[in-house]
Amino acid sequence: RPYDLPGDTAALRSLAVFAERFAPTVAVDVPDGLLLDITGCDRLFGGEDRLADAVDESVRRLGFSARVAVASTAGCAWALARFGDVSLARVPIARVPIVRVPIVRVPEGAEREALAPLPVGALRIAPATEVALEELGLHTIGDLFPLPRDEVWARFGAELLDRLDRATGHASEPLVPVREEAPLEVERVFDGPVRDPRAIRGATRLLLEALCHELDAGRRGAMELRLRFRRAD
Repeated sequence: RPYDLPGDTAALRSLAVFAERFAPTVAVDVPDGLLLDITGCDRLFGGEDRLADAVDESVRRLGFSARVAVASTAGCAWALARFGDVSLARVPIARVPIVRVPIVRVPEGAEREALAPLPVGALRIAPATEVALEELGLHTIGDLFPLPRDEVWARFGAELLDRLDRATGHASEPLVPVREEAPLEVERVFDGPVRDPRAIRGATRLLLEALCHELDAGRRGAMELRLRFRRAD
């Protein structure tokens, strides 16, 4: 189907809420990713490997192709999930079959080694910076490690060093978690006690119309509706 950024972002948020069964902190990475902070959650699933397998299996059961990477930093996991296997990373999403892709796991402290062979674009840098690096013959992340930091900062600014430090664990990267939105509510307050069933039915119909408008505006749906009546006394 045609790419729909608002619709796909809303669907991604719904998937993030679903993923909260695996970790309390799940962040949306537009346009096509989720970041889960699984710190301390592995023991609930019998280990980190089983937790990663559970995430992968659940997403595939929902009908999505998943590329899962586990690392001590969000930047390293992001890079490996997208560039760890270049043969798949370069295939358009619409053509990737729903198959099980091996999960990449990087032990803590091995981030530099895992990142070194990946292209510089795996650092989530601006396209212009990526082009400038490649023009200088700096094609992989490993090519950046020997360079003097002051020279990198002078030529490319702070963004490149910040991305590199986040990926290797030398700088923190807080995740902004998705929180499930509160249920929509609409109400009608009468001037006084109402006993006529026709008035109640009419008010209910107007409430439903208002609720449907809110749902449509937010591209949301409803699985359960609750109608509450409050007595005047």
